[in-house]
This record gives sequence, structure tokens and C-alpha cells, in this order.
Amino acid sequence: MNRRKRSGQKDVKRTVSLIIAVIVSIGMIPAVKTKAELINTYELFPTEYFDSYVNEGATEPTPSNPSNTPSYETNLIEEGDTERFSVRYKFITSIIDGNKVCVKLDDAIVNKAIEIALAEGAKAYVDVTQDAPIGEVDICISVDNNILLHEIELTIPTTALAAIVNSEVKTLKISTPIGNITFEHNILRTIVTEGGKEVTFHIDKVDKLNADLQKVIKDKPIYDLKITSGDKTISQFNGGKVMVSLPYELKSGEKPYNIIIYYINSKNELEVVDNARYDLETKYVTFTTIHFSYFTIAYEVANIGFVDVPIPNWYTNAVYLLAEHRITVGTSATTYDPTKVITRAEFIMMLAKLSGADLNKYSSLHFSDVPATAWYLKASSWGKVNKIILGNDGKFSPTSEIKREEMAVMLTKYLENVAKLKLTYCETSFTDEAEISDYAKTAASKMRQLGIIAGKWNNKFAPQDTLTRAEVAQVIKILLMKELK
Repeated sequence: MNRRKRSGQKDVKRTVSLIIAVIVSIGMIPAVKTKAELINTYELFPTEYFDSYVNEGATEPTPSNPSNTPSYETNLIEEGDTERFSVRYKFITSIIDGNKVCVKLDDAIVNKAIEIALAEGAKAYVDVTQDAPIGEVDICISVDNNILLHEIELTIPTTALAAIVNSEVKTLKISTPIGNITFEHNILRTIVTEGGKEVTFHIDKVDKLNADLQKVIKDKPIYDLKITSGDKTISQFNGGKVMVSLPYELKSGEKPYNIIIYYINSKNELEVVDNARYDLETKYVTFTTIHFSYFTIAYEVANIGFVDVPIPNWYTNAVYLLAEHRITVGTSATTYDPTKVITRAEFIMMLAKLSGADLNKYSSLHFSDVPATAWYLKASSWGKVNKIILGNDGKFSPTSEIKREEMAVMLTKYLENVAKLKLTYCETSFTDEAEISDYAKTAASKMRQLGIIAGKWNNKFAPQDTLTRAEVAQVIKILLMKELK
């Protein structure tokens, strides 16, 4: 294993991830018809033997050198504000009724997984930190391309979940072809407290609901997410949030910013989940939720109509373009409040949305004045990781009104660190150059050269002036148009 020193390029938290890979494949183990029969079928084999399963139709897998001695492979994964050191186990199972998989783990597999993941992660980072890394257990269920799964059940002993809770492992991730779910430490504790002897995690891509619910959903894809323990269903997480990712292929003409997640409430009504984000690369839509229910993926063009944005006006096109791309929202359903001065928190949120980043991957506390419950926590974490905001004495000052020179610096760092543009610099001067802080002089000149921030009257930059929502919309519009070219 290669140890890796980090160069300090990003401000990330380091974790250890254990991936218990459940590989579902036709021909390696004959399909079975009952859950009990399947659970007794799988065998744990070393990773190096996995690719040697060739005896199709055999009654059991026949690796070239059968052994139950655990082995693993390691990998470094960088995602959002997290750097994970993964340890992957693989074992093999089969399918029930053509499109259902049931997997049952035991205490021995989970306990060994925790032990090796944390130990190997500690070795990997011995050169960069003396702190024990935070762990993540990732149970990965993958399938052959020709298997169409509709339902997955993963059963874990409550004692194994308790072992995760009582270790340095902080998250449990379940990765499958029909959806990924990540549970934080506090939610796992709730599940252990409420669970019986075993806990089963269900991901079900539903074909049809009862008539009343089907009228609500119509032809949208439906997912039923739930946790059961015996006859009990655990659907509430005491305020904790679960991260969910569901697969979705964009249809012709669909835009990623118009993908919406809904859940069905107790009155059989659709309620929007307002933090969903579609990833063009992975083709998954990710969101967080405080409960499980039926979820559905919809495509809806933003309903835009602000009574306080007159047509025509110098900022009208900018406001509506950003609203269409869901980079900005109104202060109410019908108002935009264009003359309201914008804050630092509001501005970093707009930049984060402009970037298309999945903010669900950013959750670390970097500033002493950003509460864990703040609506801008993830955006501020994204900004810190990407070195757009550095803070002052450990503070972000999120509610302070942003000044023009502060915005120039943040925009320059966004273009260089996120958009990856190489900005040439030819010194230009403003008549109030002496009033621009030293740290902002270069940024002010670069923004002027790019036509993003122009001078005001008499060639003044007005570095200490604040900006309205209309003015910022115009600035972000210019950035957006540059990125769309």
C-alpha cells in the first residue's frame, strides 16, 4: 500500500471507508426462490479469486484456490470536503424472482471490516496526521449489466450496527444499482435503539402504487425507502438527515437544474425536497431527508413570475435567467426584492449553485460563526474547501453585507479554483485605487478586464460599496454566460 502525503491543496476531512461489495451475477450461483435459501448461499472469498469464477451453472462458486481468508484492496477517494481511504471486500450472492436481491451480513464480517478499515487508514495517514481517521462503512451491492434489479434488502444484526456506532466509524453507506443511502452516526444510534435483533434496509423501485397514490405520482419513477426490524418500521430519525442518491437518465431536452424530488406525505400529497441536485457525470440525483417514505423524481421547469421585476429593465434578463437555472430564488413566491442588499452567505450560496456542485457532499464546520443548522453551512463548506473564502480569525461573517472588493476577490478565486480559468493580469487603475484594500487590488483589475465588474462614475471602483440582489444577478449572469459558451 502506498502512503500518500497531501499537499494541502484542499481543506478536507479524512475518513476511512470500508466497502463490503456484494456482487450479484447470473451463472455464478443458481437463482433461488426464497429469501432463506438465498441467505445461506453466499460465501466470502478473497478478492484475488473473485474474477476466477467461471463454472457457470455450478451448484456453488468454484474459485481456483478456495479460501475463506479475508483479503482486501485499498483506494483513495476524494469527494466533496471528504477524503476517504477505502478498503473493499467482495462476496457473491444471487437473485430472487429475477429482480430482487436479499443480502444478510453477520457480526464477524462487519467487525473485521471496521478493524481493518481503521487500521489501514491510520497507516495511510501516519505522515499527515496523528489523529485517528474517521471511518465510513460502504456496503456496495453491484450486479451484472444484464440484471435488472427492482428491489434490494440488506439485513444486518443490530449488534453489528452497534459495533459501528461504538467505533470511530461515523457513517454507514449502502450503495446499490437502484439507489445509495448514507446514514450519519447519530441516525445509526437511533436505529440501534429502536431496532430488535436484526435491522433490514429496503430499497424498492416500485412499478405501481394503489389507485389514489398512482393518481398523485402519475408516470414518474417511484422509490420506496424503509427500514424494518421484525414487525416494526423505522421511518423517523430524530432530526438527523439521511443522504439519498437515486439514478435518473435525462430525457432529450431535459436540463439537470429542473430535476425535482418529491415525497408522498401522510395525506397522499406531493411535497418537494428542496435540496436535490442532479449530477451529470454519475447520472444520480442526490438529496437529504429526515424521514423515509415514497420518493419520486420529476422534471419541472421553474415557475418564474416576480411582480417586482419590471419588464424591460437592466436586470430583468439576469434575474429570470438565474431563476430558470435555480441559482437564485425569490424572497417569496411572487417577489424578488431586487433592491435588497445581499449578504456574504447569500453570495457564496449563489456561487455554489452556479458551480453545479453537489452540496450534500459538503458538511464540515469550518467557521466558528456558522452554526451546524445554518441554511448556508454546505455552501460555506464548499467555499472553504475550494479556497474561495478563507475567513478572518476563523469567522465567515455570513450575515455581513458583501462589499464590492470582497466580491471581486471571491469571484477571482471562483474562476481560478472552480471554473479553472487562467486569468491574465494587466494592471489597470481606478481613480479611487488608494481606497481598495491591498488584498483586493489585483482581483478588482482582473474583474474589470473580464467585463464582470465595471467601474462606477468617474472611473471609481467604490470598493466599500455594497451590492443589491439585482446587481449581483447581473454579475452572476455574466459568469453563467461565460461558462455556457
